Amino acid sequence: MAGLFTIDNFTITSLDRIHAYDRVTKKGSFYLTELQSTTISNTEDTVDITGKAGRLLKQIKRNKAVSLTGASALLSGDLMAAQTGTEQEYSTDYKARIPDIIEITADTVTAGKVTTTFTAVGTAGAEIIDVRVMSDNGGLIKNDWSQGSTAGEKTYAYDPATKELTLPTDSGVTAGQKIVVMYDYTVTGSKVVNRSDVFGKTLYVVIDGTGTDACDNEYKCQFIIYRAQFSGEFDIELGGDQAVHNFSANSLIDTCASTQTNGLWEFLVFNDPE
Repeated sequence: MAGLFTIDNFTITSLDRIHAYDRVTKKGSFYLTELQSTTISNTEDTVDITGKAGRLLKQIKRNKAVSLTGASALLSGDLMAAQTGTEQEYSTDYKARIPDIIEITADTVTAGKVTTTFTAVGTAGAEIIDVRVMSDNGGLIKNDWSQGSTAGEKTYAYDPATKELTLPTDSGVTAGQKIVVMYDYTVTGSKVVNRSDVFGKTLYVVIDGTGTDACDNEYKCQFIIYRAQFSGEFDIELGGDQAVHNFSANSLIDTCASTQTNGLWEFLVFNDPE
């Protein structure tokens, strides 16, 4: 049978991508290409049967298990969705929160007003969360100010139409100082919500790689995990050189009667037909 080959003298030279699919709808779930590493760990338990003087007579093997771990160099909202169990959402009406730092000028002191960078949104008459004066060393000075319909001794007023905030009449701010105005504003974006009562998805996962044999013939290869249950335990470290997106999943036996194979994974090496 010309053209057939076996998986011998073979090495994987490149981890190309991981793509996953919903097991019910068959639709794509996530697609990762910038992968730092991926490991498929295979384990099993062994029970020793011993005889006289502790001689090993037999070993019973059970609890074969497979886990998938990896790290993506780039954050993926769809991977977060697989880990948290909630879908990535898109909207033009999300609310982001900002501590808006505004420098006080001589004109500000004269007019008693500042202009926020964005339009604060919220309950009419209560759009501003807080207003603080920043100390010379960057701290925020406590006060008992609150938003009112008009500015007063201890109240500030805000007009969303003009983004003007009128400071309290006894604010005491001087030119050169800074104030911090805290508020929500409307943005266009996408989000994933990590809900306390929803857990990671179970997906059909394919790991694509490239390999060569001892004769320098190049092949494509795939690890296929029919039923990968993604863990909600993952770290995203912020503030370092980059935010690496770690992930892990356990391979489950496919108990669906129509597809049951008892397979934890499949390793396929092949050449494209064209």
